[in-house]
Amino acid sequence: MFVTELTNALENINMIDISSIESLEKTVQEYTRISNSSWYKFSKNIDITKHFKAWWNDKCGIKLNTYCSFKLPEN
Repeated sequence: MFVTELTNALENINMIDISSIESLEKTVQEYTRISNSSWYKFSKNIDITKHFKAWWNDKCGIKLNTYCSFKLPEN
């Protein structure tokens, strides 16, 4: 359902005339609006806890705490 709805919305963006900066900006803004709308409609928050998966161990918890503290991808 998500892919079909997103595809239909993107196909309806008017891209016939993007010969000016203004029309290009409108097209990009519409794409952004559709992307954001889809993200909020179909995404969900998942709280990661020590009970998240059977394989979760103390090392995973330490890594998660480090990531949550610094928000760095390498953590």
